[in-house]
Amino acid sequence: MRRLFEIFAAVILSTATLTNIGDIAISSVSEGTAGENFVFNASYPRFFGIGDSNAQKSLNAQIYEIAQQSLYRTKALSIRLPSGDRPGQSKAEGTFDYEVKRNSGGIASLLLLETLSCGDSYKSQAKKGFTFYTSSGKILKISDLFKNSEEGLGCVNSEIAAQINERGLSKSIQKLKPEVCEDCDFYITDTDLVVIIPELTWFSREAGIVEFAIPLKNLNRYLIDILTV
Repeated sequence: MRRLFEIFAAVILSTATLTNIGDIAISSVSEGTAGENFVFNASYPRFFGIGDSNAQKSLNAQIYEIAQQSLYRTKALSIRLPSGDRPGQSKAEGTFDYEVKRNSGGIASLLLLETLSCGDSYKSQAKKGFTFYTSSGKILKISDLFKNSEEGLGCVNSEIAAQINERGLSKSIQKLKPEVCEDCDFYITDTDLVVIIPELTWFSREAGIVEFAIPLKNLNRYLIDILTV
């Protein structure tokens, strides 16, 4: 029996449950995998109805690969653990999940969530935005949301600076000049642009992952037409 675990006993449960219909259809695929020292569960989206079929295949492949990378990180965490079946020994646990934040107005935007843990000794969480045009499947960077990216990002940084003060986050800043760049993580709802600041990038560990929700109406003059409210 132990030998079977050493080879990685993988149990995969895969379903395609329709969870969201808007501009496109989004189904949920669930998988579970277990080994001697790890357990991993994933729920990731599968897209249907994107205007460009090749782009649709590419997006689904990219999402699957992101979920697989989460599995690899879970396995890597398990390698740090001693082998054996000692009673009470913690296993590395990983989960991958997502939330549909917007699926309307020509844009789909999702929040991808990863959690890794090993008993009480290690816990981490990561968040990533995934936003694209539903007609072409083009993945959007935050700079793509604005007619003039320099002006748009300047407004975003001003909004965030105000929120840092309002939320008392100034004391947690550890980056000399925290500013949003064109490659930062974000997602969009029907009303807000939400900027994701990963743990230990702008702020100290105690702050964790920080999100800044900026009303789209505050950015209206800079936004591309498809996003104006």
